[in-house]
Amino acid sequence: MLLVAQIGLAFLLLTIVVAKVRRVPAFYNFIFIIWVGSLVYLLLFYTGQYRGDDVRMEVCAAQAVLKHGVDAAAVSALFFLALESWRLAIRGTLDARSPRPWLILSIAIPYIHFAVYSTVTVKLISANPQNVYRVPDSFYCTFKNATFGIIQATELDGLVLVTLILEVKTGLLYWKTRKAVEKLKSNADSSVNFSIFSRLAVFTLWQIIGLIINAGSFGPNLNDITAVRDAPSIVLASVPFVIFLVFSTQKDIMLKWCFWKAAESPHCSGDYPSIGQSDDYEQSLDDVLVSISSAPTYKSRATRELSPA
Repeated sequence: MLLVAQIGLAFLLLTIVVAKVRRVPAFYNFIFIIWVGSLVYLLLFYTGQYRGDDVRMEVCAAQAVLKHGVDAAAVSALFFLALESWRLAIRGTLDARSPRPWLILSIAIPYIHFAVYSTVTVKLISANPQNVYRVPDSFYCTFKNATFGIIQATELDGLVLVTLILEVKTGLLYWKTRKAVEKLKSNADSSVNFSIFSRLAVFTLWQIIGLIINAGSFGPNLNDITAVRDAPSIVLASVPFVIFLVFSTQKDIMLKWCFWKAAESPHCSGDYPSIGQSDDYEQSLDDVLVSISSAPTYKSRATRELSPA
């Protein structure tokens, strides 16, 4: 599953770059970091030690260092994607440019996160190399240190929790806006609602599962139970694939891949509707909500007419 996700994410990144799909910078950053994370988690596979009982110490240590760094970077990037998308939803348009310092900061912090956690892990491994181990019946190595683990789990759980709150706020804003527009536009496409919320539900469910599993590190040791022991590995293996499915099934990206339908849809040819047109409204809502990336504009002309301004 990880290998399929890695190939899919690489294809998605290539599509975004070549087809010039419009998204907030935090979206590009998040997808790239998740793709790098899939490389990290497949390190044992690429070094030919995936099925071996004994893993070379240097390879295991390298993966442990990179794992702790990329986990922190991925959660941090997701948080900034949710925050930036919520800000855009509030403002109502992608044309409300973020200040350059904020843009640089939101892109750089995940990599700072990566550097900090990786550096700390290197120092801890240098002091206690015997604490590096391969997780039983799993595909990756990690490092055992109670204090370090609690600090990282606490921070990442906190970021995921705030991210979920931002997603809910963005979803509620979308729902209210959509209902308001439906009163003015009786022929609104209901299939868009199902597509958006089904993908958002899957993405949010995986975040909640990850939050629960990570929070389990604060409770009693239940590793004797097979299902509990294997759950983290299953979730870690599936997250990149779920992210690929959620983002690659957005309307404009799917139409980029369905090039034979270019004559049937303006989205596939790259000719997006201008700001204020109803088609632009449907396209942007699909992008804003599904994990909170953003498209050319959030509000349609009909929506803006509801406002006294």
